[in-house]
Amino acid sequence: MPSRTATSTLTPAAIAEHLEGLLARLTERYTLAQQLLNEHRDALRRADGPAVAALAERESEVLEELGALDAVRRELIAAAAPLLPRVPHPVTLTHLAGLLPEADRSRLTAAANRLRRLAEDVRDRTAVIRAATASLLTHMEGLARQVGKNLSHAGTYGRRGTVDTGQPVLSALDLRS
Repeated sequence: MPSRTATSTLTPAAIAEHLEGLLARLTERYTLAQQLLNEHRDALRRADGPAVAALAERESEVLEELGALDAVRRELIAAAAPLLPRVPHPVTLTHLAGLLPEADRSRLTAAANRLRRLAEDVRDRTAVIRAATASLLTHMEGLARQVGKNLSHAGTYGRRGTVDTGQPVLSALDLRS
C-alpha cells in the first residue's frame, strides 16, 4: 500500500493490485484463525488448559494482525475514494472489487466473497468456542465447589461451595492447671 501522500495518484490497475494483495493476506490470516479455532475447540474437548491458553495467545496475535490489515483496508478505500461513485453505505472490499475494470473485477470479487464467507465462519466458530468455554468454566467451578464442600469436614463451606460463616462455634478452653 502506498503512503498516504501518494494515495491520490492510484489508478484502477494500482487499486486492483493492492486489493489483490490485501485479499490474499486477509485470507491467509483468517485461514490461520480458522485452524487455531479448530485446535482450540479440540483442546476444550480434552479440557487441556495449557493448550487452550497457548491457543488463545496465538489467536490474540492473529487478531492483532487482522487489525493491522483492517487499517490497510481503510487506507486502500480512502485512496480509492476519488475513483468511487458516491455510495450511501460503507464501501466494502467486495464493493470496491466490483467497481474495477472487468479484467480484474470478477477475480477480485470472487476472492472478496470467499474472504467474507471465511470471516463469517471464523466469527461463528468464535461464538461457539466462547459459549463452550463459558460452559466448561461453569462446569469446572461447580466441580470445585462440590469437592470443596465434600472435603470440608469443619463445615466451613455452604451448599453453594463458598465459605459459609454459618452458626458460631461455641467452645471453651480450661486454662487451669
